[in-house]
Amino acid sequence: MRMGSEEELFRSVLDRPELHSVAARFPAAVFGVGPVLTWLGIVSATVFAVHLLPQVSTPQTEAPRWLLHGGYALCVAYLRVLPVLLGMVALHAAAERRLAAFWPLAGTALVDVAAGTMSIQLMASAGQLGVSSSFLPFLASSSSALWGPTDLRAFSEGLLRAACMLAISFAAQSAWHRARLSAEARA
Repeated sequence: MRMGSEEELFRSVLDRPELHSVAARFPAAVFGVGPVLTWLGIVSATVFAVHLLPQVSTPQTEAPRWLLHGGYALCVAYLRVLPVLLGMVALHAAAERRLAAFWPLAGTALVDVAAGTMSIQLMASAGQLGVSSSFLPFLASSSSALWGPTDLRAFSEGLLRAACMLAISFAAQSAWHRARLSAEARA
């Protein structure tokens, strides 16, 4: 009784931002920048792990086909599957915390645009994988040839892939959330 009613206690806790979760206090960092850094960190960790493996081929010999195909599959998973999974996790985490969907959608969209506008080429004769982006030339100045030529058709196809990945993430998270709510209602 001396501390006040339950409603007063609840309001006093809500008025103290230091008691809120990091995601509630900094949604732009957690859900906007977090998925992008996670996506970039995973490729960095993968490249580091590959460099730790013993050399499979020497400059005089060609890399085994299984290694090239495995690398290609890893790149496809990284560019097409991982962004969808990251989007689902970010959207689900925000929904669980009852946070606005703006930052999770923005972070997921950034990852999807970056991944959707990238493409992979397997060059078996050279024993290499090639990765290119149709988005980076639009970010750089038009006089810079570092990122390659601007190709509006490839960029629009990449944006369409990004939109599809975002839609899949959102649809899967929505279905996951509805299934969970219906299971709780039955229990």
